[in-house]
Order: sequence, then C-alpha cells, then structure tokens
Amino acid sequence: MSFGSVRDILVTGSGYYVADGLHPRIVLLDRQLNVKGIIGREGQGPGEWSSPSRLAGDEGRIIVMDGGAGRLQHLTPSGDFISVAPLPGNARSLDYHSERGLVVASDAYPDYYLVRMSGGESIPFARIPGALRVATGEHYQLPMHETAVSGDGTIHVLDNEHLALVSYGDDGQLLGVRFFPEPARSLRLDHRARTIESFGGRSRVLGVGLARVEPLPDGRLFVSSRLGGQDPVGYVLDVGDLTAIPVFLSPDYGDGGFPRPSDVHFDGIERVVMSNSDAEVMVADVRLVALGRGATR
Repeated sequence: MSFGSVRDILVTGSGYYVADGLHPRIVLLDRQLNVKGIIGREGQGPGEWSSPSRLAGDEGRIIVMDGGAGRLQHLTPSGDFISVAPLPGNARSLDYHSERGLVVASDAYPDYYLVRMSGGESIPFARIPGALRVATGEHYQLPMHETAVSGDGTIHVLDNEHLALVSYGDDGQLLGVRFFPEPARSLRLDHRARTIESFGGRSRVLGVGLARVEPLPDGRLFVSSRLGGQDPVGYVLDVGDLTAIPVFLSPDYGDGGFPRPSDVHFDGIERVVMSNSDAEVMVADVRLVALGRGATR
C-alpha cells in the first residue's frame, strides 16, 4: 500500500497502526502488512484528522495525537470514536499504560516534562531535575523530549536536550537520571548543535530531536537514533545501569533495495517494523547477537 508519509507506527498483538500524515488517516495492517482497514479521513469531526502524528495504546484503546488539530482522540481498536481532548501545549510524544493511564511530553507546564491526562484534566507530572532545566533565553525552543512507560509502570523521559534517561514512579517521584554513555552521547549532541547552526541558529530552529524511546517486553528500552549510513539504527538500553547496546542492520539488508529506515519499532524482541523516507513499511525478523564489546546485529 502507498502512504503519503509515515509519521508513526503503533505495534499491537493483532497488527500495526500506521499514522499517515500527508493523507490524513490511520491504516491498520496485519502482521503480513495486508490492509485490514482505514480509520478516519481528513476533517475536523470525530474520527477525522488534520495531521495525525503520534500513536499510543494497547489492545483495549488507541490514542491518536493530531498535532494539526491540536487534540487527542481515543478510539476502539476497530477505529470507533470514543472521546476527544485538547492537546496540552506543544506536545511531542505520548505513551499509554492500562494502569498508569496516558502521559504526554509537552511544554504546557515549564517545570515539568509531562502532562498526565486523567478524566479530561491535564495534570503536570515528572518535574524536571534542576540540573537538566534549560534557560530558554531570547529564542523560543520546542521541547523535543520523548516518553515511554515500561510494563512495570515506570515512566521514562528521554531528554533530547541532554541525552539523558530520566525515570519516575507512578507518584511522580524521581527514580534516577542516567546519561547516555560516551562517545555516543557526545557525537549526537555535537550533531544536534551543528544541525541547528546549519539551519540558521536558534533564532530559526525550533528544535532538533535526536532519538525516540519505546519499552520492550523484557523490561529494556529501545532508543532509535541515527546519524549516518553506518550509524546504528538504535540502542537497546538496560534501564538499571543504562548499558547501551548498539543495534545495526545486517549487511544483507541493503541488498533488498529498501532505503535506510527513518523509524524502527520492535515487535516483541525478534521482529521489527520499519518505515523509510519513501513512506514504505516493511517487517523483518531480527536476532540480537553479541559481536564483541556488546555490539549487536
């Protein structure tokens, strides 16, 4: 199937939800990438989209962040409309946990990373540690942080300004701050700085996101992050000590003619679903194999 642009992919046990931002819709694919249904169309009504950008949910409900319309819509897994809520501030990322509820990375509250959505209310959550607070100065910068909720309910924020993983308990208590290991952290922060300067500096660039984060079934996290053709597509993180294991594509991958992926999501720990700059979607079996010093392919 042809997509206008693949903005996000939500992995569920029954298949994949794909947010198409250019042709506003949500496409439901089965695990063989056959189309099972198309949810919504362009518009401003219930179940209609302006520019769907992020997805979250589980087998019981799907949440769609529609940045173009400034709202969140809750749907049944089959695509039926449940409810709508305004998007809190400039939102970047979201995740949903059946017990912890919905958290949104947003700038609605300057001293907090997240907004917790509960009963139609927006509640500030996950206070930013003092050492990680950034003075906005004279140029406005969009927060580019990402969030993910582990299976045990721990809420994580990937601080893209500092490349740190900041973890919180259900009550908002800070559990820990872990910086990415060197030299990967320095390389990415340098890349971020050079990107901002190449586009005219902070007066013209609202923000640069370096990585995305999602929970894995075994309790680890996967952070997708790329700089160039030989760069890892991401890292599997051990949350305890933040051991970062780089994940590379197999050398055989390029032989299939599929351009380097712009987005990678784990489906379990033995399968990934990927999209690329040509708005194509593919799945591949994966195997994490030690290659010395913790590298994997």
